[in-house]
Amino acid sequence: MVLILSSDDDRSTFDIIDWLSYYKKEYIVLYNTDFIEAKLIDLNNKEIVLEVFDSYTSKKKIINLNSITSYWYRRGELQVDVSQFFTLPKNILESKLDSFLKKQVHEMQRYIYYILESKKGFGRFSENFAGKLINLDKAQQAGLLIPQTSIVTGGYKSIKTQLARKKYITKLIESDFIKIEDYDVAAPTVELNFEKETDLDKYKASSLIQEQIKKKYELRIFHLDKKNFASAIFSQNNEKTRVDFRNYDRETPNRLVPYTLPQNIDKAINKFMSSINMRSGSIDIIVDDNLDYYFLEVNPIGQFNMVSGPCNYNIEKYIADYLIS
Repeated sequence: MVLILSSDDDRSTFDIIDWLSYYKKEYIVLYNTDFIEAKLIDLNNKEIVLEVFDSYTSKKKIINLNSITSYWYRRGELQVDVSQFFTLPKNILESKLDSFLKKQVHEMQRYIYYILESKKGFGRFSENFAGKLINLDKAQQAGLLIPQTSIVTGGYKSIKTQLARKKYITKLIESDFIKIEDYDVAAPTVELNFEKETDLDKYKASSLIQEQIKKKYELRIFHLDKKNFASAIFSQNNEKTRVDFRNYDRETPNRLVPYTLPQNIDKAINKFMSSINMRSGSIDIIVDDNLDYYFLEVNPIGQFNMVSGPCNYNIEKYIADYLIS
C-alpha cells in the first residue's frame, strides 16, 4: 500500500492519486487536517499502528505502517492528538503543559517519520526547513553561481554608498506564507531604489538583498531522484513578472517551454541536491545575457504542475510508477 502525507489543498497530490487509481493500486492519504492517535508503537518489532480521524468523512480508520510498501511525503505534518497523553481542562493544558506535550508529540512524530523514511519513497518532513542561506553556500560548493548576496539587519541607509553602484532586489531570508483568514500572504521579491530617501526609510526589518541579475530568461526545474525536469520561463518581457515570475499575469501568462540543461549545470544541480540530502524539490535559476546560470533557491515542496503540464513531462506518472514499482 502507498502512503501519501500532504495538505488537503495540494493539486499535485490529487494528480498522483488519479494515477494510483488508474493503476488500481491501494493507497491511503494522511492530510494535515487529519488527527492521528498512536494505538501501538512497538520498537522491538518496528510496528506502528495509528488510528486516524478523517476530517472529510468524520470517520476513524486504522493504519498499520507495516502494510505500507512505499510513501510520498509531499507537505504538511502529522497531527498527533495530544489528548491521548492527558485529559485536563483546556486552560491548564495551555498554560502548564503545552510545551511539555509538544515535546512528546514531536518525539513521536520523529519516530514515525524515521520508520517511514526507511521504506521506499520520496521526501522527508525535515526537508521543509531547508535554509536558504545554507543552500546558497552549498550551491556554490557544488559549482553553481549565485548572485552577490548580503543580509541587512539595521536598515539600508548605512550601506547606501556601497550598494548604489549596482541594481539590487530584496526578499525574505526564508520564504514562507502567513495565513490570514482564507488567504495566504507572502512577501514578494522587489527592486531596491537607493535614489529615493523615502524608500530607504521603509526598509527597516532584517532582509536578504541580492544583486539584480539581468536575465535572458529564468528556469524552473523540478528535481526528482537525480533527474532534472527543466522549463524556461520568458518572464523578462512582461513588466509584471520581470522581477519575479511569481507575480503571475493571469491575462497574459509567461511563455514556458521545455529546456535542456547543459551537462555541467545538470551535474552541478545533482551534486548540490545530494549535498543537502534532498531527493526532490523545485529549483529556481536565472540565465543572464552571457548564458551564465545563477542559482536562487530550492523549495522542497514546490509545485511541479507548471513544469509537468506545459512541457509534457508527465512528472505525476513518473512519481506514481516509482511508488508502485
